[in-house]
Amino acid sequence: MLRKKSFYIFVLVFLFATAVKMQVAEAAFSDVPSSHQNVDAISYVQSQKIVSGYPDGSFQPDRLINRAEFTKIIVNSTLSVNEIYGSYCFPDIENESESAGDFQWFASYVCSAKRKGIIAGYPDGFFKPVNEINFVEAAKIVLNGFEYSVREDDVWFRPFLEKLSELNAIPVSINKLDQKITRGELAEIVYRLKQGIKNKKSM
Repeated sequence: MLRKKSFYIFVLVFLFATAVKMQVAEAAFSDVPSSHQNVDAISYVQSQKIVSGYPDGSFQPDRLINRAEFTKIIVNSTLSVNEIYGSYCFPDIENESESAGDFQWFASYVCSAKRKGIIAGYPDGFFKPVNEINFVEAAKIVLNGFEYSVREDDVWFRPFLEKLSELNAIPVSINKLDQKITRGELAEIVYRLKQGIKNKKSM
């Protein structure tokens, strides 16, 4: 009886170890070494299916992120699949053109974000999906997406920065208000907010 029990314990330990290894393997990108400063965050967002990376198996963590990519990640982080739909919500956002057969992969994410009040676009009415996004813009969109309330202020971005700092969610690699943020930095912000990470340094 003791041998049988020991065998079952061994099998359970083996299966658990195998599952952990599989999860780590699933969360590995070809260009994200274990030494990368955002590796834990990137592994997390992949394991949660918030991101899937590029077709070549890379994540490109140090690449600047544009507004379309950024919005998709925030929507995947905060909305359910059933909440992601819509098209033609900005003059420069089209879901599909029957004549040209064009497809904007980000249309439903952008329109879902607009419908939920996460984004509002530029004063001229356009969204400008290929524009890179800077830190203060990112801070507002992230906190809108995660439904955090902030106080009113004459300086529109100050409450968002204060709230992100309070939540320990500003990567130390971000040190300027107008700094363009990378894919790795966004993964870090999302990871800290979703997991309540408090043991990492923050600005």
